[in-house]
Amino acid sequence: MPSISETNDNVRIRKLEPWIVATHNRLAETEGISLEEHLRSVLKNQALSSQEKFALRMRQRRAEIAEEFGTDFIDSVELIRAVREDSDV
Repeated sequence: MPSISETNDNVRIRKLEPWIVATHNRLAETEGISLEEHLRSVLKNQALSSQEKFALRMRQRRAEIAEEFGTDFIDSVELIRAVREDSDV
């Protein structure tokens, strides 16, 4: 999978139905922005929404695990330090 810096920042969509383009053109005009800016906003909002939904599912899962096992996650850094200190003795 390419890194973000390796991806093409120009997107071309072929065979898009004319009514879809016309709808977004009207929306862009209503907002007083270019079609490009409007579509950029639509794509960004969709991507953010997807990330927010994922984050919510992960928070819910974390709460389920904490409830099931009776504890919340702990910071493993302290445990690792303790093991290292014990092995140095």
